[in-house]
Amino acid sequence: MMEAMLGTFRYVLAHMVVVAHLAYTVGMWSGVYAVFSFFVISGYLMAMVLDTTYPWSARGILRFAANRALRIYPPYLLVLTLGLAMALWDPQWARLLGNVRLPDGPVEWLRNIGIFTLHLEPTRTARLVPPSWSLDLELCWYLAMALGLGRSRRIVTVWLLISLAWTVHLVFSGVLFPLRYAQLAPASLPYAAGAALYYYREPIRLYLRHSAHIAVAGTLYVVNAVIPNRIWPSEFLEGFYVSLALTLYLLASLISFDRSRTPRWFQRVDARLGDLSYPVFLCHLPVAPMLAMLDLSYAKGWRLFWIALPLINGIAWLVHWLSERPVVRLRDKVRGFAHGD
Repeated sequence: MMEAMLGTFRYVLAHMVVVAHLAYTVGMWSGVYAVFSFFVISGYLMAMVLDTTYPWSARGILRFAANRALRIYPPYLLVLTLGLAMALWDPQWARLLGNVRLPDGPVEWLRNIGIFTLHLEPTRTARLVPPSWSLDLELCWYLAMALGLGRSRRIVTVWLLISLAWTVHLVFSGVLFPLRYAQLAPASLPYAAGAALYYYREPIRLYLRHSAHIAVAGTLYVVNAVIPNRIWPSEFLEGFYVSLALTLYLLASLISFDRSRTPRWFQRVDARLGDLSYPVFLCHLPVAPMLAMLDLSYAKGWRLFWIALPLINGIAWLVHWLSERPVVRLRDKVRGFAHGD
């Protein structure tokens, strides 16, 4: 069962990425913060399903992998097809997007279709779906968690401590921000933190049951995401790791809140927004360049963001309807087999 307001949180995070890529005037940090927040949520949810649904066995791991593939790949491949169609229509469609281009040769095509390894050399690797490098990290940590890292409180605690130590090492070694962010090892920290939150959720819930914590945590998270450059010496150092801590506070507040206390209509809206979060994340690029093809005056900025927003959400709903809804029953069947039904 999805936690209260988690769908809404994920929907907001997806639009933080959209703001960072299209409006840009608030800086790239909002999208950067959102990606690590997504990783924290994924760490929590994957620890939960591995603990409750998929046993630590070859059968359980295979069923988990199949379910994750059914979740990740159908929307991704649909948006990949959209990107390909746009690239064939107008080779200059990526003028808003930097290095996005048609893959060159079979190896790059296989990497784009399979997702794995797309985070390597991100400035040189052709990607028809620009955010796909983060999906690569997602899949890698899903696999690591299924194979053992996410399977018990003790293992997750050790994993978290190692991740913290590595992060401290990177920071005090003066490692540049991209190497503390868009790489496999640094992404270990948010996944481990999310998984630890799952295993330590019960004692945490004793202190965060009041709904006021959601308001406080949400407000602090938004303020830090909007104006970290006015609060911290560096939005990509102090602001970045404070955002990670606030993500944990907000997520802990959400999972501590009794979902039954929210109206049924809100639960339905929350679920629908959650359904749109992944498609919005995937399709905002390349949807926005469609407008640039039609009107070259649509340069990056708030004007492009607000004009593109309805189209992005409309196409995101279409992506969900065409690629995610058809596999819901199959995913439910995979879960049932995992339980041994």
